[in-house]
Amino acid sequence: MERSCHGLWRAGINRRWLLMIDRLAMIGVNVKTSSREHVARLEKEWEKHLDTIGYASRGTIIIATCNRFEVYLDSPSRLVEDLASTIASPGGEGLVRLQGINAARHLFRVASGLESQIIGDHEVLGQVRRAWLKSREKGFTTPLLDEVFHRALKTGARVRSETGISSGGVGYSSAAVSLAASLLGGGLNGARVGIVGAGMASVGIARALCTRWRPRVVAVFNRTPERAWEVAVKCRGVESLVLPLDELAKLLKELDALFVAIAGSTNILERGRIERSVSPRVIVDISNPPVTPKVAGRVFHMPEVEEEAKRIMEERLRWLPTAEAIIEEELEALLDALSRRRARESSRSVMRALSILAEREYERTLASLRNGVDPREAVDLALNSYTKK
Repeated sequence: MERSCHGLWRAGINRRWLLMIDRLAMIGVNVKTSSREHVARLEKEWEKHLDTIGYASRGTIIIATCNRFEVYLDSPSRLVEDLASTIASPGGEGLVRLQGINAARHLFRVASGLESQIIGDHEVLGQVRRAWLKSREKGFTTPLLDEVFHRALKTGARVRSETGISSGGVGYSSAAVSLAASLLGGGLNGARVGIVGAGMASVGIARALCTRWRPRVVAVFNRTPERAWEVAVKCRGVESLVLPLDELAKLLKELDALFVAIAGSTNILERGRIERSVSPRVIVDISNPPVTPKVAGRVFHMPEVEEEAKRIMEERLRWLPTAEAIIEEELEALLDALSRRRARESSRSVMRALSILAEREYERTLASLRNGVDPREAVDLALNSYTKK
């Protein structure tokens, strides 16, 4: 009986005094350490990999994007570590392993956009959230993983709200919108905006435009109306039009700003028409080669857009020290939260052990009383025994 109680004490309390953060591990690859094609293959089958590792481990969350495949684990066994490593990199090339606070710091940096190819990436915070929710849905998370990912999302949100690390857009589509907004002075709210083209660049322009601004109307000009609608739908809640490309010249004067992103080699607008019209006030052409004539102060091509992207990136990099300080603050908060959780768990373990001892002493005292032992002597014996144990 004594050995059983002693075993309960050791398993229930001493084990919990291990620092919880040391149980966290990260195993993965990214486009900095492995090929983009390999990471893309892992992303395509990430749910299958989540099931494979999740059912074998105590706790698993996988972040899988076009830039990274990272497996976060709670207390992984050697078997689970080997399984995750083999899935992430069968030959071991480019494999990244992080443990404890270093794994948590890396996750916080990922959620904050500091580990993205473009510093301050907007989309990665949502990707981290979806990864966490997917694992919770499947029952693969643990209190440790829940706490770490909750704090990572809070950190990412703080970095974006308290710094300018995600301000503007450094991609050419986003930079084109940023350039036009600054040239117009008052931005693009309430503006009449035209977009020429229906490729990925035009989709990016529409997304950047309608995420940050609220234009009055967005008109998409393209030879194929069906593809043009794929651009227009990025501006939900904004009046959108799809028009044939040959309508552009006639409607030019109705626009405040025009974005052009098409493949071609001939100008779609005559210099004279642009110069004679006061509208649009700004034309930004990111086509390669340009399909609009250069008009000083009115038409801007890739060199100006690249300069705007460079300016935005320099502004973002200026916020790096502040972002990193926020991450360290949140890591301290994480360790404090885990310490308090550990103390609560230890207290519950102590109370469980004490309740078992109390029940045993109670039964022993009742047996003594039934055998005729003096009640005071029986109680004193029970209290002394309980206190010693």
